[in-house]
Amino acid sequence: MGVIDVKSPAVETPELVAARIRRALEYVDPGRLMINPDCGLRHLAPEVARRKLHAMVAGTAIVRSELGLPHPAQNTSVRTPASGGNDSITTGESHG
Repeated sequence: MGVIDVKSPAVETPELVAARIRRALEYVDPGRLMINPDCGLRHLAPEVARRKLHAMVAGTAIVRSELGLPHPAQNTSVRTPASGGNDSITTGESHG
């Protein structure tokens, strides 16, 4: 799910990203949800793109914490034993 607007140089707050993720979780199981920027970031200034990606990761961490999921050290799926190993919210950069 794209949670970053790549057409705007305005940097989303982690709280806004978390709100977008929570809305998606109304329709998609956490184990099937992958968080990405909406398409690519190549049309933005590099510093803006980095700040947007930081907000995306921070917003994802907020929701992971709310769900009781650990924050992974790297870009990997998070699975919890209580869920049968199927709950994850992953982040990754889309290349589009």
